[in-house]
Amino acid sequence: MNVAKTIAAVALATASLAAQATPLTSQSVVDPNPNLTLTSWNVKANSTSFTFDLGTGYDKTKYDIASAKIVFDFGDVAWGESFRLSVSTWSDIIASSDLTASSLTLNLVNTLPDLQADGKINGGINMVYGDIVFKKATLTATYSLKPQDPTPPANPVPEPASLALMGLGLGALALRRRKG
Repeated sequence: MNVAKTIAAVALATASLAAQATPLTSQSVVDPNPNLTLTSWNVKANSTSFTFDLGTGYDKTKYDIASAKIVFDFGDVAWGESFRLSVSTWSDIIASSDLTASSLTLNLVNTLPDLQADGKINGGINMVYGDIVFKKATLTATYSLKPQDPTPPANPVPEPASLALMGLGLGALALRRRKG
């Protein structure tokens, strides 16, 4: 009986570790339709904000986010244009000369705690000089199950063999006390 319990506990621990080692990936897409033109020449159209949401499948009590990145797709980017890109508490001015093929990949390192908190992260784009077309932004997050204690719960009901041993021990103590 104890061998079967030991085998079951080892199998449970192995399955738990295997499940924890498998990374999960989730995506959230911000896709303005039609594409959004941002310009520093028009105060009404010089900025936009967005929210990425990993969805209802993400549970901060069950998962740890290992990494995340956002890929921004832009159009009509010309030399000399610049904009302020902000994600959560991070903010930086990006010049068009920094862009390659109208795409920008932002690896989230400092903002992972914000994403871990509720599976959501906010951001925005503000034009500093010039104009660009905001086509799409895609957040990709990789996460895994949080480690769990693989030990099986204790058996609250004593086994018959344990009860027999305890009875023999108590009987031996009673006999010794009578003789002594």
